[in-house]
Amino acid sequence: MPQQVTPGYYPLQTDDVRDAIMAACRDPRCNGKVVAAGGSAGASHAAYCAATGTLGLDRFDAAVCLSGAYDFGDALRRNFKTDVQNYVNTTDVTKLHAASPVTFVTDSISPSFLVATNNDPMPFEQLPDMVDALQSAGAADYQQLLITEPNGPDGLTRHAFDYWSDVKNHAIAFLNNRLATP
Repeated sequence: MPQQVTPGYYPLQTDDVRDAIMAACRDPRCNGKVVAAGGSAGASHAAYCAATGTLGLDRFDAAVCLSGAYDFGDALRRNFKTDVQNYVNTTDVTKLHAASPVTFVTDSISPSFLVATNNDPMPFEQLPDMVDALQSAGAADYQQLLITEPNGPDGLTRHAFDYWSDVKNHAIAFLNNRLATP
């Protein structure tokens, strides 16, 4: 697919991800299942596209989300607030929340594996926000993993794919279990 040049504001990036899902589903090498493993903003897109769209067309069959932003209206740290306001192109908290993956969670969300560290540069509250949304919606097929480690010199712990080696086998097992052919 040719790269589209756009300002990149919501929902254009999630539309790009959705286009990639559709392309993968049409690819004869695909077995009809499309999954994602995303970190940081990629985790947000993976969660969003696990909660929206149609399976077999433009929705992930399962998602692994590392250090994701799930509720853009929950801007507790300045850098997070600036980033999500830029992404959605607004400072309106109502519009920020409306663009958030948590807003789209239903009981039919695709299986999701959520991972974060205890003092992740992504505000920690993002993990419980997503778990609360999953529980409130009655979503049954999700797992969460919190990695607890000592803070680094900057006072933070690792972020997103910096801890992939610690969770890779768990993520692969999660995906294999969800996508196994009966």
